[in-house]
Amino acid sequence: MRSTRRYMVRGLSTTTDASGQTVEDALSKVGSLLQGETSSPGLASSAPAPVRTAWKPEQPSVINIPPAEDPLLHYLTSFLMSNGKREKAAKISSRILLHLHAFTRAPPMPILRQAIFEASPAVRCISFSRSSKTTVIPVALSEKQRTRYALTWILKASDSKMGQTLEERFARELIAVVKGDSDALKKKKEVHQYAVLHRGNVPRGARAQAR
Repeated sequence: MRSTRRYMVRGLSTTTDASGQTVEDALSKVGSLLQGETSSPGLASSAPAPVRTAWKPEQPSVINIPPAEDPLLHYLTSFLMSNGKREKAAKISSRILLHLHAFTRAPPMPILRQAIFEASPAVRCISFSRSSKTTVIPVALSEKQRTRYALTWILKASDSKMGQTLEERFARELIAVVKGDSDALKKKKEVHQYAVLHRGNVPRGARAQAR
């Protein structure tokens, strides 16, 4: 029995697998693989060389910083201000925008810009007397002057609108200007017709610059 057991143990230790390798050889190869050695001789394990790329400077990100206050809204507040009470005028401007949004359910600033643009005249007429004769000369307006004329006419035309407060009447008049039904547009048309009637009095130098 003892000899048989020795033979069986000895036989188990020398038994080969299907590939013809002994268990000891397989274990030694597994150990070598775990230690990082390659199975084929002559090939050394080495890390791949790093790829060098050209350095590119980082472009700064573009940051769009909005203005602290819209210039047109600031000018409207200054136009509505009286006796130096700017805080009160700012509240009126905010309520005008609020009424515009409530009446139209749309962003109020585009409506305000369009209304002022539609009511802004391009010229104004100045008259002066010379040797008992009155001469009328059309003069071009700057952007700031055009805006002031438009706001003046819209404010005057808003007196006929329904509403208990100034901001409500002003908002209704702005909507009327956008729709094309406002006394401010009629005033603008009269000024332009009067300027066309006296366009012959414009100096020749001003005509050349206009062309």
